[in-house]
Amino acid sequence: MANERVRQAVAYLEGGNVDLAPMRQMGLTAADLDEVLELVAWGDRAPLAVKETVERLYEARVAEEEQAGLAMPLVVVKERRKGRLRRLGIVLVAIGVLFWVVSTWRARRPVTADKSGAPNGASEGHAPGSPSIRESPPPKD
Repeated sequence: MANERVRQAVAYLEGGNVDLAPMRQMGLTAADLDEVLELVAWGDRAPLAVKETVERLYEARVAEEEQAGLAMPLVVVKERRKGRLRRLGIVLVAIGVLFWVVSTWRARRPVTADKSGAPNGASEGHAPGSPSIRESPPPKD
């Protein structure tokens, strides 16, 4: 979206004006002049000869800004957050799938009886998983 100064410059040039002194006084930056060069209907509303002059003004402004340290270098910003969120999502899904698989497996495995005849190691009067207390038969001589 063009700022007010860019819109004024475009209107000035498309009005058929060839004098660039007012444009120099508008305080347009190199980025503004680049936008003006893109927006003006060259050949239809503004003379092509003026376009060449505006291009030279743009190049001079770029050099001035670079010399003054005002030119903005191109900065590439990596989007690391998306990668982190994606990895976190994959880990959470993997944990959920693992939980589902274990739950399904435990629910479907057959009920087996241990040596005492109680299902899944639960002897009478004992909690499941606790060792059953039995008297061992007397040793044979």
